[in-house]
Amino acid sequence: MKKHFGLFSLMLLLGILLLGLVPFGLLPRWRDQSQQREARAATLQPLPLVATVKPVQGDTRQSLQLPASLSGVHETTVYARADGYVRNYLVDIGDKVRQGQVLAQLEAPELEESLAQAQAQIASGQAGLQQARTEVLRAQAAVLQSQAEVEGARADIEQAEADRRQRDSDSQFASRSNQRWQALLKEEAVSLQEADQRASTFQGSVASLQASGQRIEAARSRLRSAQARLQAMRSEIAAAQSRVDSAAAQVGAYQAAARRIERQLEFLTVRAPLTGVVTERNIDAGSLVSAGTSKPLYKLASVDRIKVYVDVPQSNSAGVVPGLAADITLPGSQRVIQGKVVRTTVSLDSKTRTLRTEIQVKNELGLLAPGMSAEVKLHVPAQQPGWIIPAAALTIRPEGPRVVVLQPDYSLRIVPVQVGADLGKQVQIVDGLRGRENLVLLPTDTMVDGQKVAIKS
Repeated sequence: MKKHFGLFSLMLLLGILLLGLVPFGLLPRWRDQSQQREARAATLQPLPLVATVKPVQGDTRQSLQLPASLSGVHETTVYARADGYVRNYLVDIGDKVRQGQVLAQLEAPELEESLAQAQAQIASGQAGLQQARTEVLRAQAAVLQSQAEVEGARADIEQAEADRRQRDSDSQFASRSNQRWQALLKEEAVSLQEADQRASTFQGSVASLQASGQRIEAARSRLRSAQARLQAMRSEIAAAQSRVDSAAAQVGAYQAAARRIERQLEFLTVRAPLTGVVTERNIDAGSLVSAGTSKPLYKLASVDRIKVYVDVPQSNSAGVVPGLAADITLPGSQRVIQGKVVRTTVSLDSKTRTLRTEIQVKNELGLLAPGMSAEVKLHVPAQQPGWIIPAAALTIRPEGPRVVVLQPDYSLRIVPVQVGADLGKQVQIVDGLRGRENLVLLPTDTMVDGQKVAIKS
């Protein structure tokens, strides 16, 4: 019994030892076999197939197609310049008119009455002006007469003073003669009669001297009176001339009022300010119109030349300059109309970041009309020609735009790029490519650097 127990224990011990040696012997073999199976499976699995494309050099000129709106080179609204009623209108929408052509006739009877009143005031004022001028002439004649009186009084004074000097000399001579004869009378050398004659002559000379003095004073009085009348007449001339000036100013005011009314009467004939087409009419016969109202009588537009407005994006605005050629097409038409950029706003709109550009074209065939929409193609010089690749060769990852480049050993390399213009099915790459790369089409987000691929045949 003990013998069988010892044999059983020995066999159990040997089993335990064999189980302990299994991991150290079998596991490495099992691991090698697994790796061999994985390597065999990897060699049997095909590599991802990819298609490639090469970048194309970008064009130095870029065609840019944008929507546009048309308007006349000259557009204007015609307003009433005078209050009145529409007697009749002579043109309607769609009519072609020439500059200065009559568009409508207004009537305003009160203006004609105002003109008649102003003309009557002019006539009255001119009569008053003529009367004032006559008074000036009368005062000027009185001044001349007063000047003659002054000169005559001065001449009388001079003559009286000369006569007084003569009388004074005669009086002095008569006084000396009288004194001598009175002395001789005392000596009885002359007769009393002769002495009395000398004395009488002396008395007469003294009286004549006094009379000449009185004549001088009278002449001086007449001179003062004539000078006073002259000064008064000169004041009268100034007053009359002032009345002339006042009457002339009043007549001028009446004439200005009449001219203003005549101009308003001229405004009753509404004329076209430019040659073009009537695009809007807002009056009918009998309509009441007022000067300065917000509603126009007509709207006109010239159609021999048309302005085309287009908003160019900021990315292309630097190449848009006056003289740049533009092709205009209308919706539903294949005809291309040639035009040129004439001006830009220079500054961009802060909201849309676009540059308002004006293109002018000749409307020789009459195909264009203000208010139309159109398509404009601009051949704008490219600021950075760069490289053109299919949009399918670009992948956008969280870290930015990328392209996948196939290396000569058929491994992949992820390259960051800078995108320029979006051309629809193509994109412009301005940085990151040299032009010799093979780019993978339709790259996936799972592609990584160093991954091996095969090229589609």
